[in-house]
Amino acid sequence: MRTQQQHRNVTRSARFPLIAASLLAMVGFAPSAFAGQWVYTGRTLTVDNESIAPYITSYFNYCQGGVVGPSGLYTYGDIGPERYGSCPTDVSTGWAANVDGNYGTCRPDPEALGGGTHCVDYMYTVIGQGQYQGALPAACTTPGTYAISYQRNVSLIDSGVGSQPEYYEQTSETSAEYYCQ
Repeated sequence: MRTQQQHRNVTRSARFPLIAASLLAMVGFAPSAFAGQWVYTGRTLTVDNESIAPYITSYFNYCQGGVVGPSGLYTYGDIGPERYGSCPTDVSTGWAANVDGNYGTCRPDPEALGGGTHCVDYMYTVIGQGQYQGALPAACTTPGTYAISYQRNVSLIDSGVGSQPEYYEQTSETSAEYYCQ
């Protein structure tokens, strides 16, 4: 018969694999990759900004393999250092071309029919060619190619006083790199 301490140790050791498998299943990938499947490289870029002066933009990079890359702040309108050459392997994976292939189009409008104060864009780019709407599919057809999955969230923040709303836009963009195995 197990003691309570033995039961707790077994429960703790089983918890991590279950959580990891659940997270992988949520993004459409099984725990072990197979041929013809997109595999996350660890390369991610997050850019956050607001349309209220002084228009500060913050960015954060994880390089391939999940290594923490350069992060920082710059004033919107400047050409920020967040995209190009931030990680050593960006050139060989086509990171810049794939990231440039993604841009958001949604605009929240609380006055429009069915409008609201929030919208989300999902897009992806493969080999820097074209922009596709929606999430990156789980399967791929050309092993060795790279793709970027892009998500853009736009929210209108009410900074008005009283009953008169005055909105400014807050945007968060995340790009994640995948490799076709």
